Amino acid sequence: MGIHSENARITPLERSFSLYRSVIDGDPNVEVIDYGLVVKGGLDILWRITPGRGAHNAPYLIQTMAKNRIGLGQPICMFDNAELPLGDRLSSVVLGLLNDDKLIHQFEQIKYAVHQYKLVNERGFDATPHCDLFP
Repeated sequence: MGIHSENARITPLERSFSLYRSVIDGDPNVEVIDYGLVVKGGLDILWRITPGRGAHNAPYLIQTMAKNRIGLGQPICMFDNAELPLGDRLSSVVLGLLNDDKLIHQFEQIKYAVHQYKLVNERGFDATPHCDLFP
């Protein structure tokens, strides 16, 4: 299992994915799904993170998710520092979404997504795979 040697070096990318794995494994509000993650934030909102071309060319998409696991609305923009290794960037996103109750005061897109999510759920709309409940 791995190389055990004083000459073995762990790369920054490997270290970043080790951090990412510890964030995922360390919180019961993070669930690994096919092709992504579901994060349940402090506001009880479900966020889906999936591979794809996101805002500012981030290699992932972030969007709210209905209780029936259908994505709601357009993917949102969140902080992304392309200079950091991917595992560090994803760890930051997951940790941020776990604290969405604090992020809504810092990021307009998070605040808007939360507002739209609540409107959809209060009105009792049921999301389907072929609808976009808010553009």
